Amino acid sequence: MNPSLFDLSGHGYYLWASYGMMALAIGLELWGLRQRRRRARAQAASLAAEAPVRKAQVQ
Repeated sequence: MNPSLFDLSGHGYYLWASYGMMALAIGLELWGLRQRRRRARAQAASLAAEAPVRKAQVQ
């Protein structure tokens, strides 16, 4: 591997650390979205089971 890829004139640590933190933040955001979607679906299913759907009366 090319050592200058990681060195980057002495700024490689900061650059790669910022890329890592951004990847972590995106991963946490995706995980949180997945958890919220699961909770919303479970809540919708429990509400649907509690209250049966009434048919509209046609006049």
